[in-house]
Amino acid sequence: MRYRRNDTVKLRIVDDLNPEDLAMLQALYSRSAESVDVHLEKVKQSGSGKFMANYYVARRRACRG
Repeated sequence: MRYRRNDTVKLRIVDDLNPEDLAMLQALYSRSAESVDVHLEKVKQSGSGKFMANYYVARRRACRG
């Protein structure tokens, strides 16, 4: 990796999430160009369990047409 002189590198250490929430954060971040801060806020607001329940309900409804 190359860094130009004016680049700022952010290092984010997340140690206050349970493993399921951390996995959800990583999954969201890997599928979107949004900042990890945006995804972290989503996970903290809803938690992985509630997020996944909403996701599966929405997917079932979308599949039914």
